[in-house]
Parts: sequence; C-alpha cells; structure tokens
Amino acid sequence: MANDMALKFIEAQKNASFGRYPPSNKVPIVSPWKPSYGLFFKGGSQDVFPYVDLNSNKLYTGSLLSCNNECLGSAFRMPVTVASITEVRFWYLNGTNTTLTGGNNTLHISYTRPDTGATFYYGSVTGATMLNNVDYAQITMTTPEGSMLRVRVAASGRVHIF
Repeated sequence: MANDMALKFIEAQKNASFGRYPPSNKVPIVSPWKPSYGLFFKGGSQDVFPYVDLNSNKLYTGSLLSCNNECLGSAFRMPVTVASITEVRFWYLNGTNTTLTGGNNTLHISYTRPDTGATFYYGSVTGATMLNNVDYAQITMTTPEGSMLRVRVAASGRVHIF
C-alpha cells in the first residue's frame, strides 16, 4: 500500500510539472489555469482522493461523499485488511513536528506547475490553512499484524518509502 500511495504522489507531481490538461469533464474555472494536481486525505477515514485543482487554490474542493468536481477517478481507499492510515505527522525546518489529529481535519498535498515541490494545507475543506516551513509530511500505515509502512513527502517534492 505504501508503494501505491507513493505512486499517486508521483503521478500528481508529474501531471502538474508536465502541464497535463485535466480530462474533458473537468473544466478549469480560472484563467489562466496553472496545472495543479494533488492528494486529499479525509481525516478519520481511509479515503485518499487524487484531484485536479480546477480553481487554482491548491485545495481539494470536491465532495467527500462521491467523486465529482475536482476528484480524479474514485477515491484511493486503503483496505483496512491490508493497512490503516494511523498517523500523519509534519516535520518543520526548525526540527519540531506535529501530528494531524481529529476526524474532521483534512490534509491537502498539491503540486503546481512549474514547481515540482509540494504544498501542504491542513484543516477542513472550507477553511484549510497553508503550512509554512514544512520539511516533510509522513503518512504512517499499520498492517493488521502491526508492521508499519511510511511514506514521506518532502516540500522539495521527493517521495520516500520506508
């Protein structure tokens, strides 16, 4: 599952940096539109939504219940029988860290052309706040047997599995 998630990050980064135009049923609502793609984590669930940022706000503004608006395809659901997302933690450039908590909190990680670096937003869909000075975000998944899988997404754009 960590590999699958890492590949979703790389795909979003590639789509943004290569300037991929969204599918024909997804029309940008700002002009000029800068290609921007990302992953959205719904707090307290196993759902991860790949998205195209149609309004250039670097946030997922689609539905949490179904795939419409900015959502690309169906949600990438982590089967609990394989692994559960157990923690999302941010490390800052000054060495401190904080953990994403709460079922109503969300995480948006996006990439916007021409930069290949990641942008991090935390909070609700309607009131997310940009996280500044983030070195990287780490998503921890735990298997039913207790093994931990981690994906790190650096602000530089690097994706690391360990």
